[in-house]
Amino acid sequence: MSRMGRRWARVAWVCGARLLATLAVVTLSAQAQQAADTTAAQTPTDRPVVVSHGPHSWPEMPLEQRLERARQLVVAFTQRPIAEELQFVEERWEDKPFPRCVLELPGTGDRFEVEECDEGVIWWLFGRTMPDVGVSPADTETFEKAFCARFFPEVPSERLVQFQEHRWGELLQSGVILTTRKCFFTPNSKERRYRKCVKSSALPHTDIV
Repeated sequence: MSRMGRRWARVAWVCGARLLATLAVVTLSAQAQQAADTTAAQTPTDRPVVVSHGPHSWPEMPLEQRLERARQLVVAFTQRPIAEELQFVEERWEDKPFPRCVLELPGTGDRFEVEECDEGVIWWLFGRTMPDVGVSPADTETFEKAFCARFFPEVPSERLVQFQEHRWGELLQSGVILTTRKCFFTPNSKERRYRKCVKSSALPHTDIV
């Protein structure tokens, strides 16, 4: 091969190598962009598989259906017709195998966390006004008992006992206090009111009554 032929062969090889490198970069960039687009397109409906927690665990359903169900649970819990006013804030997973839907009532600033499973409303962050139970929040124990009587009907009033400060559970016939069925309060001592309550209605797998 002549010197000129070898030179053209070398040029062709270099150009070919550069073309292959360019194609590789373009392919990688396209894959990266596709991955980014997929991530950006995710919505609250793109969820991991929900592990069943009980007989009433929510099936996989569109976001709007889950929100409507969550709104109705808040309405039932608060005993107020506020479904149309409740706004979706977020879905929270944390370390749980099932999500929790957070809704807000803009008019008052109240927030509700609904467990998409057996529990229903499990967390109520009080807004600018306190729930009216006919008792002043300043009278802490009386207020808490009145609150539980209205918003925690799962435990009959005669079986509701305080086992720690601001913590209430169910007293079983055996004398055991069932702390899995509980209602906890977080007070705001500076304002002589409450900041939030957390409730749970879970029944243990036990024969103790």
